[in-house]
Amino acid sequence: MSGKKNVRRKTPKKIKIGYSDFKLIPRSNHWGKRNKAFGECAPDQGKIQFDSSQKRSELVNTIIHETLHGIVYMFDINFKSMRDEETVIRKMANGIHTVFRDNPHFVEWIMQNSNLTSEDE
Repeated sequence: MSGKKNVRRKTPKKIKIGYSDFKLIPRSNHWGKRNKAFGECAPDQGKIQFDSSQKRSELVNTIIHETLHGIVYMFDINFKSMRDEETVIRKMANGIHTVFRDNPHFVEWIMQNSNLTSEDE
């Protein structure tokens, strides 16, 4: 990554999806086992909970996955069933995660070019 040290950052406390801020709430391994899930998006409560005992890469994937559920809710995307939604989101999260992981220069490029004004083009 462009000569920078690979620094692990703390998990953010919130993420903005559409016009709403979602709190990212770490939970224990016990929470994950009890809920039979690595994460959960509760858009009506504005929160994403996740099993914080996961390996770092799994944690990133879980938060991407739950963020996609938030996007589905915030942008009123409809699926025929929850099963269909879960299948699509699982596959998309896995795909997005691998693209970002394997192409850090691409993620950097996105961030550098996402806030351009018409004067910048």
